[in-house]
Amino acid sequence: MWNIFFSSVSLRWKWWAKRPLEVSVLFLIVPLAMFLLTTIIQGVGQKDGIPIVVVDKDQSNYSQLVIERVAEHPIVSVERSDEEEAIRLLQTQKVEAVFIFNEGFMEKLHQADRKQLLEMLHTPSSLVAGLLTEVFTSEVNRLASNSQAAHYVSRKYEELGLIEIEEKRHETSLWQESWEHTDSYWEPEPLMSIRYFELDRFSHIGQRNQIEIENGGLVRYELQLLMGWLSALLLFVLIFVAQWLVEEKQNGILKRLKSTAASPFFYVIGHSFPAFIFAFIQGGFTFVMIFWLYDFVVPLTLELLILFFMYFAAAFSLSLCIAIFVKTTGQLQAVGIFIVLLTSLVGGSFIDLGEWISFFKWLSYGTPQGWFLHGFREGAFEPALFGFVLLFSFFSIGRWRKQL
Repeated sequence: MWNIFFSSVSLRWKWWAKRPLEVSVLFLIVPLAMFLLTTIIQGVGQKDGIPIVVVDKDQSNYSQLVIERVAEHPIVSVERSDEEEAIRLLQTQKVEAVFIFNEGFMEKLHQADRKQLLEMLHTPSSLVAGLLTEVFTSEVNRLASNSQAAHYVSRKYEELGLIEIEEKRHETSLWQESWEHTDSYWEPEPLMSIRYFELDRFSHIGQRNQIEIENGGLVRYELQLLMGWLSALLLFVLIFVAQWLVEEKQNGILKRLKSTAASPFFYVIGHSFPAFIFAFIQGGFTFVMIFWLYDFVVPLTLELLILFFMYFAAAFSLSLCIAIFVKTTGQLQAVGIFIVLLTSLVGGSFIDLGEWISFFKWLSYGTPQGWFLHGFREGAFEPALFGFVLLFSFFSIGRWRKQL
């Protein structure tokens, strides 16, 4: 049995070796596509920032000042709107979060009341919610501390009976002068700032640059988008390289194996093994490349590597299952593209529909992509992916027995 396995592996490697140009082009498709997509996402993130919408119900000087200062932050892109439109944009995932300045925002800050100043709406799986909260909190705390300090100085001057003398001496009121003096301590760098540095992917070459990231939320957000696209591309490639199985069925090779001592099972596994290794090297290289392009700000842990391998095994078993069920290469291409689009859409590779419709959230658990992306966000989903491997393998073996 093992002789037919190793012979099949050898034959398939030789078949690939005779087509170096085709193999090279096929190998480079996924890395190049993901490299371009990563470059685009990084460029959009650095140029435009994280899209957010601000709803200003207070319409005060303080709320306007916070919005203006946040808009100058390099990692966010601020858009103003009314509450209804803002919620619609959030539901369609055109923005990452919505910030609502409640009425009385300025008045509450003057009274040192920081409760219910702002409302933040975001998707449950948002990876940058904490980062955005810190950006707004920093600016609100700045105004709150300014007002508190100005009140304190005015009260002390009044207790000492100096407030009238001081106001006559200066044209600017004491309260305003104290406010501006306190505010000056936030320049040139805010006291509660978040340092954001453009990632230098070549910092490890020559003199090493120190990269400081106080919050990796933006990077995790972009990586999640990239993992979704990578999962879809890998499944597409795996279905494409499984085309040989359909061709051999059409040629009647598998049926002729029944008249020999060769095992069809070991024959198929042997011919599939080189495709598995090829696609795994391609996918693994691309997976590591994406993290490298972000200078491993999010660590590439052993858990993530195992998660990727389990997804790859599940996607590979699914591709073989599809190839076994279809009868022609045309059917494989049509059904394969449909399965890739369907499972990727339901699984959240392109857009996470489960955030808005609970039905799609449960459906996503029926796809390898859904478990892979859930595992990337939250971890510990490898057993579920292993279950997919067993499930698709069971269907494949059952179908083999009927066809042979």
